[in-house]
This record gives sequence, structure tokens and C-alpha cells, in this order.
Amino acid sequence: MAIYYSVWALLLLVIPTALAFIILQRLYAHPLSNIPGPRIAALTTWWETYIDVFQGAGSQFYSHLRGLHDKHGPIVRIGPNEVHISDPEWLRTLFGGPGTVRDKHPSLAHVAGSSMGTFGAVDHFQHRQRRSAVAPFFSKRAVKATEARVQAIAERLCHEVDHCYKTGDSLNVRVTTLAWFTDAVACYVFDDPDEILGDQELSEQWYGMFEKMRGMYPLMKQALWIVPLSFQLPPQLVSILSPNLSPLLKVHRDMTEQAKFFFDARRHGMTKETASEESPNLFRAILDSKLPEEDKNYHRIAHEGLEVLLAGSNTTSKVMSRAIFHINNDAAVKTRLQDELRRVMPDAGVVPDADTLKSSAYLNAVIKESVRIDHTFVNRDPLVAHEDLVYAQYRLPAGTIISMTPGYTLHDPRIYPKPLSFRPERWLVEGEKLAQMDHYLTAFGIGNRACLGQAFAISTLTIGVAMLFRRYDFELVDTIEERDIMNSRWWIIGEAAADSPGFFVRPTKSWRDGSMA
Repeated sequence: MAIYYSVWALLLLVIPTALAFIILQRLYAHPLSNIPGPRIAALTTWWETYIDVFQGAGSQFYSHLRGLHDKHGPIVRIGPNEVHISDPEWLRTLFGGPGTVRDKHPSLAHVAGSSMGTFGAVDHFQHRQRRSAVAPFFSKRAVKATEARVQAIAERLCHEVDHCYKTGDSLNVRVTTLAWFTDAVACYVFDDPDEILGDQELSEQWYGMFEKMRGMYPLMKQALWIVPLSFQLPPQLVSILSPNLSPLLKVHRDMTEQAKFFFDARRHGMTKETASEESPNLFRAILDSKLPEEDKNYHRIAHEGLEVLLAGSNTTSKVMSRAIFHINNDAAVKTRLQDELRRVMPDAGVVPDADTLKSSAYLNAVIKESVRIDHTFVNRDPLVAHEDLVYAQYRLPAGTIISMTPGYTLHDPRIYPKPLSFRPERWLVEGEKLAQMDHYLTAFGIGNRACLGQAFAISTLTIGVAMLFRRYDFELVDTIEERDIMNSRWWIIGEAAADSPGFFVRPTKSWRDGSMA
């Protein structure tokens, strides 16, 4: 019995002593201890979770971080081993380019449980290897070759608008554009659209899945074991313990089944000669690549497919929905855009290719401004350098987590005057000012980790905006910009207020009856 009490006495002495040592080391002896920031940030990363879960409307760390920079300056310590820098001039130092070695931190790479995908690759060299295998699939040439697929899906979107025009119903823009982009991504990437668009119940379930996932994000970011552990549990148990996580796990399982089916079909007799005659497919591109065989198993390619489907659909659809609002909210912008579309698309029923549409300076300006003002990806991007870096008078040792938030740059008034105003005409200037704005247009990321799907996203956005506003006129329905449009919750992707009923428009004119001549 004496030994029992001795052990407990020893633990009561050792544990507080160890904690005190850790606290003192992080506050006063850590290499980052001279960098300004809240003391709590130097002690634990869980303070961020507290802000995201319990403060305000939830997921407020994005705006809280802005406040920290207002107080402390362009560099702030936000974790025991992490600093955040808010300085547009330093973006390319951190994110770099050819020859720059940067690892991604797992807190972002593994948050969706796709550690085997390109986005989920932490190691710089592994990421480069995986990216090189799929990059040709997302090239401008590849996107151009499959443009007819996107136009076909956009025609289905127009059928939804036609239905609303005939019935007088309003269109739930956020839900409908997400369904459209999901079908477009699935059609382009897997040559097999999910056909969510047109099924109202399925569209709302798909949108609801993202809403549930967003609510889990603050916890998943801190506890990266949650999603992998959930895979080991019966789905029924997960639905009880964490119902918000169940939709994500279902998408994981569905993607794994699809990848396994494709993998087995290829393994049992499909030749490369046959495959070369088939439509492009992401799984096929990976299996036909020069990746090592261990990177071609169906579990890994399922992670690749999951990343593309989730990221490609939700981000771009949000830009599209906000573009629809801003165009309809400014009569001068809408009138000028529609006049320009009549010029480049004289027959509303015949859609020019994306290159022809992109030749329209004003349409191109509308797309750029939509991408800028929404900037979609609001999460900070944490990277780890293999060498010491220096910012101002501060040395950042190799292994330090250094993060920046590209979205801050897109709303920087020094680069984009009146940054919260939708002003496509800002992109119609020439020379040094245009070059500066293009230089800082970081909505798709920059450097080695920039989004692979940029060409597809821009092409799809251009076709969608052109078809909708050449063929129809819309009115906003009970829309309050502060509640339904502006971001007030920030996860990986910003969203409107939790009490928003959605964002709706009603078509008031249609090309089919000549009212949009």
C-alpha cells in the first residue's frame, strides 16, 4: 500500500513539474518566443478550436486572426510552433516555385481523411510526384478537349431555369449551382455525371452534407485521427456517435467502391491500347502514369477522386452563386454584361467555345472579379520549410509551421481599392496596375501547391455565366446581402450566416419566348 501511495505522490510531483517546464519553455525559451501574439497561442493549438466552436456564430478564427494582425503587426505567433504572416510581398517567399521545398502541414492536408491523395500529400517530393501524374489531365488542352461535356451539363442547368420560368418558382442558387458543378466535375473527371442536378431532394442532401462537414472541421483539424478511426467502426455506430461525420464517410466509401471497380476492370484485361480510345478519366490517368505501383492501388486513387470531387464542386459553385448575386445586384453591371454577351453570342441557342467567350474583355473581367471578391478558400495555408527563413527581424527555424491566408490579399485595399465592392471594371485597365492585380490574384493558390483545377474552374464559370445571362434575366428574391451572401462563418470555405434561408433568384425573361432577344 505504501508503494501505491508513493507512486501517486511521485506522479503528482512529476506531472505538474513537467507541465511547468513545457509552459516556461514555450513562453520564454522557444525559438518563436520573441514573436508577438497571445500567450495562450504559445501554449496550445486548442485555443483556435475554442474560438471556432464557442465564439459568436462559430468558425470565427479567420476574422479573429485579422484582429491579431491589427494589434500585433504582420507576423503573429498563433501556435506553439506556428506563425502567421499577413504580408502580400511575402507570399511567393513562402509558397515559392520551382526549386523551393515546402511540406504541407497535416492539419490541412489530412483534415478530410484523404492522406493518400495529392492534396493530402504532406511531403514535398511525394506531392510533386503525385501531382506530375495528374497534371496533364487538368491542363488547358485537356479541359478544351472535354468542353462539350461542360456545355451539356450547363444545358441541364438551363432546363432547371426554364422550369422556374414556366412555373414562376424561385431558384435556390447555392443548392442548384453546387449540384451543377458536382455533375460537371464528375462528368469531366470520371466520365460519369452523378446527375444530382434536377433531383431536388438529392441536391439538398448533397448541400447538407457539406454543411455537416463544415461543422466538424474545427475538431477534425485538431484531431486528425477522427476520420481514419471512423472508417474502422460500423457505419451505424458512427451515425450515432457523430451523425455530422456520416455523410463524409459515405462519400469515402462510395468513391472507394468506384475506384475498386475501375481498378479491377483494368487489372482483368483492359489494355492501354483500348484505354487510349476511351474518354478521359482521372483513375485511368493515374493507372497509365509513371507512378510506382504502390501509388496505383484503388485506395489511393479513391483518395485522389474524393479530393477532386469535394474541392472542385464546392469551391467553384460558391464563386458561381456569388457571381449570380453580384451581377443581379448591380443593374449597370448586368446591362453591360448582357450587351457584351449579345455580341459574342449572337444566337442564344448556340454556345461559343470557352476561348471565344474569354476573348470578351468584360466577361473576363466579371469572372476575375467574381473569383477575387469571393476568394472561396478562406483557410490559412500552413507550410513547413526545410531551411531557416527570415521575416523582418525574426528568424524562423527550419521545421517551423509558417502559414499565410491568400484570401486576405484579395481584399487588400492597397491592391484592390474598395475591395468589398463588386467592380469588374477594375480589370479593364492596362499596364502596371493590371499586372499588379494579376500578380496578387491568388484565389487558386500559388507556387508548387496551386490548385490543379484552375483551367477547368475558369472555363466552367465562363460558360455558365455566359449561358445564364445571355438566355435569361433574373430578379433577386428576399435576399439580404449581409445575411445571405457575405461570409460570416469561415471554415476551409466561407459561408453566409447560419440563419440564412438560402439565396434565391427568379427568372423574369427567357430566350425561348423572345423576351431576351
